[in-house]
Amino acid sequence: MTVGGPGTYVRRLGVRGPSPTPSDDFRRKRTDDGRRVGPGAAHLARTRYEIILRGRLGPRLETAIEGFEAVSSSAETTRLVGWVTDQAALQGALRRVSDFGLELVSIRELTEC
Repeated sequence: MTVGGPGTYVRRLGVRGPSPTPSDDFRRKRTDDGRRVGPGAAHLARTRYEIILRGRLGPRLETAIEGFEAVSSSAETTRLVGWVTDQAALQGALRRVSDFGLELVSIRELTEC
């Protein structure tokens, strides 16, 4: 595609037309806390998740998973609960679990009762 002048573009076939304008779906939006997000993401709300790991974590590892806090721990498992803004943040938290060599027992979305 080549530019044909202000407000126009030239397609490969040489047909001129108005410049394409992004639809509302493709405009960047802001969340309630002012962050800019991509297409269609403005309606996403934070979601609460529970991650259960095998074994007892030390104090440093309990705080190493960003956005999550240890709410209970036994000799066999540690339960982390936290808020996640999107799938990328959830995948980042799970990557941290993997990076530390921790064994994931389960993960679930917590719904409000």
